Amino acid sequence: MIISIKKYLNFHILFFFFISHLFFINFPPVNFENLFAFAGEYPHNIDKKDLDIYFNYQANTLGFSYIISFFKYFFPFLPTLIIGKLISISGIFFLFFGLFNFFNKIEFKNLSRIIFLILLHPFIWTLSLRATPDFFSFAIGMFALSFMYLANSKKDFFVSIFFMSLSIIIKPHSFFFLIIFIFLTIYKKKKINLNFLFWQFFLILILVSLFFVNNFYQFNFFIVNDFFKNTHSISFSNFFSNIILYFGFLGIIFFPLSLFFYHALIFNNEFKKLLLTILFSLLFFLIGYYLIRSLGEMDFGFISQYFSINFINGILSFFAINLFLGFFIYSNDKNFSSFLIIISIVVIIFLLSLTRPSQRYLIYLIPFCFFLYRNIINKNIIFVPTICIFIFLNIFITNNHYVTAFSTYDVIQFLEKNNIDKNSVNYKHLFPHIPVTVINSNKSTVVKKYLVQTEPKSNYVYYTCRGFWLKFSKCNYLVVINN
Repeated sequence: MIISIKKYLNFHILFFFFISHLFFINFPPVNFENLFAFAGEYPHNIDKKDLDIYFNYQANTLGFSYIISFFKYFFPFLPTLIIGKLISISGIFFLFFGLFNFFNKIEFKNLSRIIFLILLHPFIWTLSLRATPDFFSFAIGMFALSFMYLANSKKDFFVSIFFMSLSIIIKPHSFFFLIIFIFLTIYKKKKINLNFLFWQFFLILILVSLFFVNNFYQFNFFIVNDFFKNTHSISFSNFFSNIILYFGFLGIIFFPLSLFFYHALIFNNEFKKLLLTILFSLLFFLIGYYLIRSLGEMDFGFISQYFSINFINGILSFFAINLFLGFFIYSNDKNFSSFLIIISIVVIIFLLSLTRPSQRYLIYLIPFCFFLYRNIINKNIIFVPTICIFIFLNIFITNNHYVTAFSTYDVIQFLEKNNIDKNSVNYKHLFPHIPVTVINSNKSTVVKKYLVQTEPKSNYVYYTCRGFWLKFSKCNYLVVINN
């Protein structure tokens, strides 16, 4: 029995993550999931003009919604929101086999540990629960890369072209996989079929271009619509701050791995280096606190409400310098492929820093950073605590997901039950999670008579408290606005 479990351990891991995600499929929508599901109704139940609402609030392409629409033909009885969630959950299979295939090709051992940690990572866990494009695009991009790298068969050739093109169409940031691919082929250049390589890039370029040309023909823009072209335009004004914040988030994403070198310094009795490292890190905290400017989505989500922006920037700067120290000063990794992956990560972060930043984009770097931490992962003293930290964070994040989703649902149900005009409510923090019909008319001239807030007031007409446990519950109050 034990031998059987060890032999099929990776597939037990896959089964566990797939089944566990299905438990959350009936959660109400959060973070504009309803918009992607709404656009997935095109052309079944809505017209092209109805997609204006999507473009008003989304800079993402329609790629993910087109996939929802495609499956809607075969499963017309399923709501588009459920289809979208099932597509995201299916990304677990693509990511699993992509990781398995890729790490086998680079001759990485101990696959079970690294695959388990990647699938358990809070970024992966929470984004794969949602009917949004980030995770699915990343998952099929990783799947495609695993076939593209050292592709020497027709199957590898066509699989890599189709899925890489689809990944880039859904989320253009997936071209980061091509950057990593280019650097890795430098290391394995003798094993690369140059003829395959040329046609792979050429056909991917053609397929992606055809999508965006058609997008221009239908909607008069190629990649970013008019509502977001200024927001996502290339700019150097916040370039330095963005770099620091991105590296800081990368350090936090891989906590405690990113701070493991402190353990090494203590274990080796290098207390002078330890003291200098701590002082240097505190200096960077102060620099971040007073000098770094934060734009875009560079925050800790719902946790940010408990900290000032300056403090968050200081923490990110602290982790940024520690990530640098851990990788480039105290790392003993002499593997040339590791060096190429580090260069790829640096190039990608530099490119990301040229436009509006968002921590979600770092999901593309997770498998490759875990590869860089492979020697640390093999140590039980760090592997076990990392699992515990990830599980705790996932419980915390899932609870917040539950609270947000069902609190919004409760408020909408109350409004409908009492025939209150949904347009008369200022939803504040719940706005990204409310139904599309409300978003569509939210810019109307209807006078706002109600306000949603988390603090109780005597003039509330309704309240809802949700949470898996009482101590982790949150309440939302619908209060009357005194005009």
